[in-house]
Amino acid sequence: MLAQPLWARYTACVVLDLLGGKTVQRVLAVDGGGIRGIIPTLVLQEIERRTKRPIASMFDVMAGTSTGALIALGLSVPSDDGTTPKYGTADILAIYKDRRKELFDRPFLHALTSLWGLAGPKYPSENLDNLVLDVLGDARLADALTDAVVATYDLENRAPFVFRAREARADKGLNFLTRSVARAAIAAPSYFEPAKLPDAGTGAIRWLVDGGIFANDPSLYGLAEAQLRAPREGNDADGGVLLLSLGTGEVKTPIPGPKAAGWGALSWLSPILEITSSGAADELTNDLRILLESHTSHILRLQPRLTNAESAMDDISDGHIAALEKAASDLITANDAEIDALCRQLTAAGEAA
Repeated sequence: MLAQPLWARYTACVVLDLLGGKTVQRVLAVDGGGIRGIIPTLVLQEIERRTKRPIASMFDVMAGTSTGALIALGLSVPSDDGTTPKYGTADILAIYKDRRKELFDRPFLHALTSLWGLAGPKYPSENLDNLVLDVLGDARLADALTDAVVATYDLENRAPFVFRAREARADKGLNFLTRSVARAAIAAPSYFEPAKLPDAGTGAIRWLVDGGIFANDPSLYGLAEAQLRAPREGNDADGGVLLLSLGTGEVKTPIPGPKAAGWGALSWLSPILEITSSGAADELTNDLRILLESHTSHILRLQPRLTNAESAMDDISDGHIAALEKAASDLITANDAEIDALCRQLTAAGEAA
């Protein structure tokens, strides 16, 4: 049997020059995936190590879905001086590892009253509320050090609701507390209650959930934001876009057809969530690459195929954490040259901007 080629294991397409020295829009997009956010955090930590620069200083746009939103918002929230990031990747990693048992804690009474997640959210939301409050405090979306973009879904309007720091700076009615944005982004259906967000202008309530149900990979939103930024910044349209898209790992376990033929709604619940997120992300990466091939824009997608780790968003066992760290380490090793080239581009593009 032939060895599996690198591109089949880790989708990667990278540019090796600096696009003629013109202004480049640098975009980071981070997928959803719960505790698997450890993987992109470790990749970003490696980029910080190699460049010796904070992530927020190297990207013009940082887009995130679900756990990716926590990463994007956490790395772009300012410290007290308002100009430097409050957190580095080591801090975000510590949040995942040190507070995972708190976030995914399910007291027996809650498990009983929710019928172990069948008749209510799997986890109580109080710990999630406390986490985003502790991490993001009273910062507002307009304070973000980059043009942060976070995808959520509005249940009552049955439509995506996308938070944009750029819009928050122009419209006070859209300048939500950053913790409220994160709370909405992490509200994965069946895991946590939807987030309740009052409209600053009308007082109407929006009920928002994790945008992973339609955009687990937020790359398109990041690219759209880059295009919207260009006229404002006076950028040369030929400068292009440099996109780093980070996945949280995939497990493609076959679903036996004969077995699935007898499934009902309950049996399909878990598989369908995985299918709609990971399958859509794979196709999006391929479509983006085709779309950008004829333009001065380039994409590096890093997504590990998980072998020892699980696809579960809430497996917080020590063994699973170690498996996620190993997957990130293997991903970095397998793409060492691509990451080196990316680091050169990020720093050089930043100096040219």
